Amino acid sequence: MSDFGVPEPANLSDLSGESPIAETSVRLALPAEANEIGEIQVAAWRTSYAGLLPADVLADLNPAQFCGASGGPRCSRPARRATG
Repeated sequence: MSDFGVPEPANLSDLSGESPIAETSVRLALPAEANEIGEIQVAAWRTSYAGLLPADVLADLNPAQFCGASGGPRCSRPARRATG
């Protein structure tokens, strides 16, 4: 069993001639999920950029920063600055 509870073939030849296809589905985030999404993004940054960015920068990241930057759930998109 995979981590997702789906049986996995021992090898690709067990697929009986079928091409392996990864099926995915993505839905819009719900406003109630904004904090958790931000927490996931912070954890990903801390893991991915450890040793590349200063430790204090990574330690200071918080979920609200990511939500605000992306205009995600519970965040309004920043107003565009007038140019000209």
